[in-house]
Amino acid sequence: MNMSKREKALLIVILLAVVATLVYLLLYQPTIRRIRIINNAIENDQEELIVLSTKQQEIITMTDQITKAKEDVAAMLGEIPKLSNEAALIRHLYTTFSPLGGINVVSIEDPAEDMEITETRMTLSFKTNYEAFKSSLEALERSEYKNRIESFSWKKDQAEGDKTVSVDMIVTFLTIRPEALLLVQ
Repeated sequence: MNMSKREKALLIVILLAVVATLVYLLLYQPTIRRIRIINNAIENDQEELIVLSTKQQEIITMTDQITKAKEDVAAMLGEIPKLSNEAALIRHLYTTFSPLGGINVVSIEDPAEDMEITETRMTLSFKTNYEAFKSSLEALERSEYKNRIESFSWKKDQAEGDKTVSVDMIVTFLTIRPEALLLVQ
């Protein structure tokens, strides 16, 4: 079969077109598709890395906050006295209010125990002069036993004279339970 130069050139062009089409379809397009998939995976991984980095920073911040909170709780628990019984608290209360000339009524509610702290609520009723009452309140404020005055009322007692006051007060004393120290450590 004799082919002219023109036919040979046309055949070569057709063969080159077929080879180019096959290269494009079988090599180039799959490679481009894989490159796009890899680029998308890289972008997703970079976004995930940013999210994970942010979460890591949040975890570090939370860890620091937890550590600070533990230190604050330990410091607070260190300020509250540790009692094995209420007798020491009663003795302290007696010495604080002894200048008043005696407490008429004392009622002590059963201690309310939280996880770490025991709250002992006491109701006191007494008559005294104003200066002694004031000094007892100041002593209560300086007390080693953390306390909270829930309420108090006082009035001049006309029957006893102008300098005598009748006082009713509710004081809550906070003490740490010895087992609570184990929770903090």
